[in-house]
Amino acid sequence: MKHNLNFFPLILLSFFSYSQSSFEGVISFTKKFTSKDSLENVRIEKENQFKLMEGDSIKMFYSKLGHIKHKYLNSSESGIEYYLILSNGTRVRKLKTGNIDNPIKKIKFLGKFRTENQIVMGMNCECYQYKFKTPTIKLFTETFCFNKSTPLIDYKLFSLENNLIDRDFFETAERPFLKHTIESQNYLIDYTAYQLKIENVPIEEFK
Repeated sequence: MKHNLNFFPLILLSFFSYSQSSFEGVISFTKKFTSKDSLENVRIEKENQFKLMEGDSIKMFYSKLGHIKHKYLNSSESGIEYYLILSNGTRVRKLKTGNIDNPIKKIKFLGKFRTENQIVMGMNCECYQYKFKTPTIKLFTETFCFNKSTPLIDYKLFSLENNLIDRDFFETAERPFLKHTIESQNYLIDYTAYQLKIENVPIEEFK
């Protein structure tokens, strides 16, 4: 059975019938990368390089077991194919060339903040910011937005290992995010949902 949500406000629909288990389904996002470089030609080049590597949209597959898969759409032949986050904290990024790595960042967490609401898919969404730094970047800000009328997520399925920010957001929201932004001093990446489907996702999708 599928429920398909596009650009219209939710009226709680029949989500309550799914509240006994963690959300399983697919959320589709547009993706935009904006360079902050002062030179226009450099900005354009960096934005084109990002699109070649990561494409212009993404599908996120959620498993009721706590696994998440980011599937990159319209990336180049040498771009990223998918990014997999397992419930135990394991992360795997696979390129279309076949190369695989485990992109775990060493971060220093600086704080979590409530920020202004945003409208996504016609819904008024609560938003939270996480600030942290890495050995190479002085300050990262990640913002997640969600709406309480979307399906529940069981945050206890997500390991704290290598998964601090994801786990904390899901514990706060108990819902999937509908908007996610990543900002540094050099760029801004914006993921905005335009479709949510409740459906069974084969376990093979996460292998």
